[in-house]
Amino acid sequence: ARIDAAARSAAMRQLDLIDLARAVTAEHVPRAAGAGIDLGFEGEGEVMAVIEPILIGELVKNLVSNALLYAGAGAEVTVRVGSEQGAAFVEVEDNGPGIPLERRETVLRRFERGDASGQGRPGTGLGLPIVDEIARLHGASLGLEDGAGGRGLKVRVSFPA
Repeated sequence: ARIDAAARSAAMRQLDLIDLARAVTAEHVPRAAGAGIDLGFEGEGEVMAVIEPILIGELVKNLVSNALLYAGAGAEVTVRVGSEQGAAFVEVEDNGPGIPLERRETVLRRFERGDASGQGRPGTGLGLPIVDEIARLHGASLGLEDGAGGRGLKVRVSFPA
C-alpha cells in the first residue's frame, strides 16, 4: 500500500542517499545489538540520486531487516552507500549463510523465502520482492551476490546515472 501511495504522489526529488540510509541503519542498531549482530555503515560525502524518500527508506529498511533476520548471531551486517561511474548504489552485505545461487531468482517472487526450511524464523517472503518493486519504480536494478570471501549475501541496488 505504501508503494502504491508513494508512487502516485510523484514525490521524486534529488536527495542524499547517505543521509537517508544512515538514518535507517541507526534505527536498527538496538535490534542488531539485541540479536548479537554487528551492524555497521559505510559511506562518505554526498551520494545524490533522484528518489522518493519514503520508498527508498522502506527499501533500505527491508534490506537491513532481512539481513538481521537471516544472518544469525555473531554475524556482521554492513550498509554501504557509494557511487561508481556516476551511478549511485545502496548495498547491504552480511556474512551469514546467504542464499544459494539456485534460489536467488526464486526469492524475488512474493511469499518465497531465502531459507526454504523456514527454521521457525518469522517473515512473509515479501521483503525482497518489495525491494525489487521499489527499485524498478526508480529505474534501478537489484542484484544478489555472494558476500565478501564467498560468504553471506550482498544485495545491491544500483540507481541510474
